Amino acid sequence: MDHGLASSWRGHCSALSSSRCAFADWVLNQKSFPGVSNEKQQSDGQHILHVRLVISHKSANTLHMTFNKTTYARLAVSSCFFLLCFAPADASTASTARTETSLLVPDVSEASVTTSNGVRIESKDGLFSMRLGFRMQSRVSYDDMDENSSTQDLVEMQTRRIRLRLNGHVLGPQLKYALQLGFSRGDQDWDTNAFPNVLRDANVTWDWAENHSLIFGLRKLPGNRQRVNSSGSLEFVDRALTNATFNLDRDTGIQSWHKFGADQPAWLKLALTSGEGRNQRNSGTGLSTTARVEWLPAGNFKDDGDYFEGDLSFEPEARYSLGAVYSYNGSNSRTSGQNGALLSGNATRNIETWILDGLWKRQGWSFSFEAFQRNAESPIVNSNQVIYAGRGFNLQLSHTFASNWAPALRWSIITPESGLRDALDERTQTTVGLTRYINKHSIKVQGDVTYESVAERSGQASMKNMYYRLQLEVGI
Repeated sequence: MDHGLASSWRGHCSALSSSRCAFADWVLNQKSFPGVSNEKQQSDGQHILHVRLVISHKSANTLHMTFNKTTYARLAVSSCFFLLCFAPADASTASTARTETSLLVPDVSEASVTTSNGVRIESKDGLFSMRLGFRMQSRVSYDDMDENSSTQDLVEMQTRRIRLRLNGHVLGPQLKYALQLGFSRGDQDWDTNAFPNVLRDANVTWDWAENHSLIFGLRKLPGNRQRVNSSGSLEFVDRALTNATFNLDRDTGIQSWHKFGADQPAWLKLALTSGEGRNQRNSGTGLSTTARVEWLPAGNFKDDGDYFEGDLSFEPEARYSLGAVYSYNGSNSRTSGQNGALLSGNATRNIETWILDGLWKRQGWSFSFEAFQRNAESPIVNSNQVIYAGRGFNLQLSHTFASNWAPALRWSIITPESGLRDALDERTQTTVGLTRYINKHSIKVQGDVTYESVAERSGQASMKNMYYRLQLEVGI
């Protein structure tokens, strides 16, 4: 360790609280400090550090970490940087409610731990919180394809989704963070990416005023309702055909959300994003702009029920929600806007999407609809790549009984615009589903059967396909 650097740093620390000086000493010399006991061992040039973090007066956990010299250096630089940025010049300026507690090292000696909607830990002063949750979907399916189809029959057993999420707040409830990772093959979009795309959400939300928020990072766009709903909050095994074709999905950028009114609230959600989709590099200067407006003429839904499918809250009175979306993705480089394969030859297209959706719930009944219109500049890229410009429509009806059984019916159609009907399929699907809710959407068993009709087009006969699916979802 450079003794001159250490002396200089300790001089700066003289203006800080004693707990912060102790932390700096540990970073520089690996010495112990209040609240943490450590034991160093050296073996083959590595230090084995045993950290005992006291979570309550009655229990403690021990975390074993292995550091080499490079890791120590990085830890020292990072810690010093954050202390310089956030530590007050005089310890006396610290809030009396947080005496001897660093903003970056919250007091967890009496942290609260709850298990509602995941495992949640919150510091005693309420400035820091973290919620840990996971969910997984185990699915078996059988695709019975028409004899005229080029696709063979398929039996598949898979873990369709496995997700890990972390969310909470820092420095107070107005500054929130969210991180979500996906680990299944389907989660990582192996079919359309050249790398395992594990990252699904990574964003920070600042509630700068009541009912007004600014969001920065990667998250879902304010698009159609079914896409914004979690895939773990559906009344069928998976989303509709229309969503798979026209949804806006996730993107990285800035979003601004605003709520107006109380008895008949309305939402305005705006987004300016890269237009390239989830965790992708930009291919040019084009950006995507998205706007969504919502109106709840009969007031708010119970338990935020306008963003999960099925009436699991058994609304005593009718509740409605109407939404409209407009999105323009300029110089887009993928076949479906923020989704799909990259266009050949570094091609780009401008894509415009309009969406209308609505939801009604009352006493276990739920009805929803979505309508889509997509326009694309020169949608035929080449003989193998065509952007699906056209329209789609989806209807869903379900009833949840007191026994937590819920039958559901869905009808969906997608139709390409007239100039593309020799290149793209017109498809219609009718799905019958049944769900047994064990712990609402967190633990449930679902099954559905889908009949699909594919219209005749140039060089292809009409087809009738059947799809059978059974799925178990477990999550906290």
